[in-house]
Amino acid sequence: MLRIPNLKDNVPEVETPFKFPLDPFQKHAVYAISKDENVLVTAKTGSGKTLVGEFQIYHSLAKGKRVFYTTPIKSLSNQKFHDLKKMFPSVGIMTGDIKFMP
Repeated sequence: MLRIPNLKDNVPEVETPFKFPLDPFQKHAVYAISKDENVLVTAKTGSGKTLVGEFQIYHSLAKGKRVFYTTPIKSLSNQKFHDLKKMFPSVGIMTGDIKFMP
C-alpha cells in the first residue's frame, strides 16, 4: 500500500483523459493506479473521489481488462451509466429492470 505522508509532495505527471487540473489527492491516487497499486480514497461528498474511480476504469480498459462499477442504488447506477457512456462508449448497465450491453 502506498502511504501518502504529505499531499504537498510532488508526484510524476500521469496522462489522464481529464481536461482539467487534478487536486493533490487525485494526483497521488492516479499515480498509484498507474503503477498498478491498490488505492483507497476517503473524502467528503463532492470532493472528487469518483474521478479516481473513473481513472481506474480508463487505466484498466487501456490494459484490455473488463471493469465492473457498482452503486448502492438504481438511480445512481443510471446516472453513472450516462456519465461513463460519454467517456467509455462500450459501457453497459444491469439493474433489476434494465439490461443493456452487459
